[in-house]
Amino acid sequence: MSEALKFPRYCSITGDGMYKGYCIDDGMYYASTLDALLKVFSLYYGIHLDINDDELTEQLDCLYDDNLYYFTEWTDDDTFYDED
Repeated sequence: MSEALKFPRYCSITGDGMYKGYCIDDGMYYASTLDALLKVFSLYYGIHLDINDDELTEQLDCLYDDNLYYFTEWTDDDTFYDED
């Protein structure tokens, strides 16, 4: 019997497994990278931010303050395994 690792969360854009990343809208979406976070904002919220914009940090701070997203890590306690 083998065990296949299942990650605690998966990126809504890339599908990559995550142990840390962005939680958006109380778990409605997850993003593994800043680029994926910006794509979630664009695709699902109509918020278009440019990674090359000098004001990106300020704009992200506003969205963070509005409780739209936060960065977090999940522990091994949040990891699940499938038994074959």
